[in-house]
Amino acid sequence: MIQKLVQGGFKPGVDFNLHPDGRMLASKEANEYLENYHSKQLENSQISVVAHALPESMQMLEKALGVRFFENLGRVAAKRLSTMDDATASIYGLWLMQGISGRHPLLEKDFCEWFMIEICGERLSALASAEIQGLEFNGLVVFEDLLMALGKTNVSIVKESDLTLENLRLLDKVWTGENMRVCELIAILEKDGEQSCS
Repeated sequence: MIQKLVQGGFKPGVDFNLHPDGRMLASKEANEYLENYHSKQLENSQISVVAHALPESMQMLEKALGVRFFENLGRVAAKRLSTMDDATASIYGLWLMQGISGRHPLLEKDFCEWFMIEICGERLSALASAEIQGLEFNGLVVFEDLLMALGKTNVSIVKESDLTLENLRLLDKVWTGENMRVCELIAILEKDGEQSCS
């Protein structure tokens, strides 16, 4: 099955993973590919193919947001990680995991496990051992990717002109900084110190 997926243009660690319990976790597209073109081989297979089933805590946040945030984030982050060296990718992943977990502590374990297994995949050990001390990182790419995962299109935070109050309010729904909540930044930008963080 892995050979068939690779022959079909799907990438290990991006489009599909082997779960430690023996299941194969496949993206919707990879799953459909196997179902459409290789259903007869699957009938004889010992490996069950399942779609990415998000943990309940992550499903609840998606329902509250009204958008398939994690599915979108998985696609956007995998694409971004493929363009980065291990050290930069490691910092990118840490920014995402710490920011989202900081904003939504109840899904910290589920989200971090999902991100490491589903998005980092085979590259996880290389990212975990990368030397990141002293490396400069432009965190605006994280904001750009989060906004795209939230349904924004044609956004380029790297330009900084897209770092609007509307976009900051969106970011505040899913991410928080280590030293300052996004809504605190919004309050500063609005010059209204009385605005409270919800």
